[in-house]
Amino acid sequence: SQKLTLNNNLSEIQEKLRKEEKLNLSNSNEINNLRNSIISLKSELTRLRILLEEKQKQSDKDKIAIENLGEALNTALANKVQELQNFKSEFFGRVRKILSNRNAISIVGDRFVFQSEVLFEPGKVEINQDGKLQLSEIATIILEIIEEIPSEIPWVLQIDGHTDSIPIRGYFVDNWQLSTERALSVLRLFISKGIPPERLSATGYGEFQPLDKGKSEENLKRNRRIELTITQRVNQEKE
Repeated sequence: SQKLTLNNNLSEIQEKLRKEEKLNLSNSNEINNLRNSIISLKSELTRLRILLEEKQKQSDKDKIAIENLGEALNTALANKVQELQNFKSEFFGRVRKILSNRNAISIVGDRFVFQSEVLFEPGKVEINQDGKLQLSEIATIILEIIEEIPSEIPWVLQIDGHTDSIPIRGYFVDNWQLSTERALSVLRLFISKGIPPERLSATGYGEFQPLDKGKSEENLKRNRRIELTITQRVNQEKE
């Protein structure tokens, strides 16, 4: 009986040992799997860190390239603006000489101002003979200067028509139409003299941008005018 009990105890101990061995083996496998996972994770982290460093370096290079491009564009734009200013100065200087003794033509800021009476008969949009001669002289100067300007400079000759505040009667609907048609007459004359149409622009302002707000005849006369301005084209496209 005692021997049987010892045998049973031994069997139980052996069974426990087998279970412990299986458990240890299982744990060992789990530990190995965990160790392998950690090694794999470290490897992936290293790869991602290297990739991130490379991307950061590329990003820094791209940022520098963009900054350099921005500086180059700003410099190019500044150069074009300066070239346009030089052109305007040259244009003003030459036109000022031929208009120096003509009282009906003046310089206001960056504009040449022609009193309407110099170019048009009252209520008319056809340029008179004297007006054609004077505008032809200006067209000749513009054509001479155009030859000296790089084609990519985005300039345009703006032609603005203005009237007095007295309502128009007769053929035209209103002063808007009269001022616009007069500006277009000047534009068409310049085109006929060889100035490229893409370098010209015409606008009518009616009586709504007066030089003088008074109602005297002298005030009204000053407000009836054509203005010429060299300016930068708003919607710049490549030539």
